[in-house]
Amino acid sequence: MRDKAKKKKAKDRERDDVMEALLQMANGRAWLAWLLHSVCGLHSPTENGAYDSNALHYREGARAVGLALQAEALRVGKANYLKMLEEHLGNP
Repeated sequence: MRDKAKKKKAKDRERDDVMEALLQMANGRAWLAWLLHSVCGLHSPTENGAYDSNALHYREGARAVGLALQAEALRVGKANYLKMLEEHLGNP
């Protein structure tokens, strides 16, 4: 049981290290900004005028992934996440 917990903790730390390294690099912040804002549509409306339910669900799914990534980035490297926003606000 302890071995499983140790492995989980090591894997969590590894993920944190990757996110931290990504946020420390200018091109990493640029890539994450593009991913969150252009691909995941983090701050875009998910509704559409024609109410295409399939498109709505797709965008909501992409947005949910973006929100999870945003939460991790803020937890691991808030200062660099805010720097990313300054660098790419209005220019994802």
